[in-house]
Amino acid sequence: MVLAWIYSVSMTVKGIVLEKELRLKETLKNQGVSNAVIWCTWFLDSFSIMSMSIFLLTLFIMHGRILHYSDPFILFLFLLAFSTATIMQCFLLSTFFSKASLAAACSGVIYFTLYLPHILCFAWQDRMTADLKMIVSLLSPVAFGFGTEYLVRFEEQGLGLQWDNIGKSPMEGDEFSFLLSMKMLLLDAALYGLLAWYLDQVFPGGMQRKLSVAIAFVGDSKVVVLDEPTSGVDPYSRRSIWDLLLKYRSGEGRSSVPQAHIEVLPGIPFSHI
Repeated sequence: MVLAWIYSVSMTVKGIVLEKELRLKETLKNQGVSNAVIWCTWFLDSFSIMSMSIFLLTLFIMHGRILHYSDPFILFLFLLAFSTATIMQCFLLSTFFSKASLAAACSGVIYFTLYLPHILCFAWQDRMTADLKMIVSLLSPVAFGFGTEYLVRFEEQGLGLQWDNIGKSPMEGDEFSFLLSMKMLLLDAALYGLLAWYLDQVFPGGMQRKLSVAIAFVGDSKVVVLDEPTSGVDPYSRRSIWDLLLKYRSGEGRSSVPQAHIEVLPGIPFSHI
């Protein structure tokens, strides 16, 4: 499943970053669309597509007699939890990129790389305690790997995953369980979502432009020429930029010459331009 979803992860991250690169997100914000609505739209779009593929995959696995004993609904919920964590991971990865092509190339590699620690955990399973498994399960591909491992072990024992054994381990002396791996996937989804929201607030679309304006005033330049300093930014960032320009427009003998359309200067008298 990790390998099968690499392409989906790359395309999802690429789409989100492309929206940011083309400044479509700022355009939507200028039209009054909130950031929460934009993220919810991306989640529902990705979740609906993945849910359909998971449903078909579950039917294929169970009716194809690949898994003989496990409850298909448990398998469906497990894959659904993993897809939710994967979508949130895509949101988190998208906050680190500004170019869609680079995001598509790197996100798939990062996504697969995050699964590799599970290979080491499997090799050192005799040394892995339940607490250590929970720590490494903060990486959702690793948590998915643990859940898949327990699923296979129950199948090998002829029991399969059932509602009465998902909270138990198929290995004697092991305190971790399939249910814990599902809970860790949901926890990962929540953590990734919070991190994505925080980073999106810290590095919004207008942050780079505000930084460029601030750099323009560094060095005590007497004349500062700004070419549409608020083009393509959200209303809040636009207001912050113009507050900064009004603050420094006449201080210490400095002259600022911004070039902009009149309609993008809300509340700024023409004499200030």
